[in-house]
Amino acid sequence: MSHPASAGQSPDNAPSTIKVIEKSPPVRRSLIAALLLASGAIILIGSEIWLVAMLLYWATVDFIGHSMVVQVVFGAVILVPALWATWKLVEMAIAAERYPDPKPEAEALDA
Repeated sequence: MSHPASAGQSPDNAPSTIKVIEKSPPVRRSLIAALLLASGAIILIGSEIWLVAMLLYWATVDFIGHSMVVQVVFGAVILVPALWATWKLVEMAIAAERYPDPKPEAEALDA
């Protein structure tokens, strides 16, 4: 593999024609502001998670048609992943609003 730097220069000392974009310090919102901003996504996606969980439970219990004990156990099997998915949704939505990604392409256009 050839390197674009000349044979006499090391890659660290090679002149660079690429403009370095300095990153601004990360923006950090408060937890309450992030929760308010993420509430729409949490409600929308959370309702879809619980709708799928309830439909899966209803369809499977109706198809199986066993005793109440089997229905309660299957309900617990469905409940645990739905609770975990909802918790991860809330964590990820708040993190996305609390620490938004910088947009380097916008900074490059301004320069």
